[in-house]
Amino acid sequence: MPETVDEKPPTVNEVVLDSLDAVEEAFSYLDKKYNRGRISRCSGSMVKLTSRSRHSEHFEELRDAPDLLIENVYATDDGRQVMEVSER
Repeated sequence: MPETVDEKPPTVNEVVLDSLDAVEEAFSYLDKKYNRGRISRCSGSMVKLTSRSRHSEHFEELRDAPDLLIENVYATDDGRQVMEVSER
């Protein structure tokens, strides 16, 4: 019988990405002035993450979170990346 490997759930800043509340907590650093980013809840069922550059850190962790879905990714006119995340 093959051994199973326990996969740890993806985390960002020591927060398990298992809900939109967790996403807000893990990415709260985006709201700091020096980051020029933003995190906001849209209509209660989606979180919008805006990074300060074209590349968002932790994209892989969000992609691999089984309870979350990346709905949309796009760039703003000033080159920042926006990701819209919802729960599955």
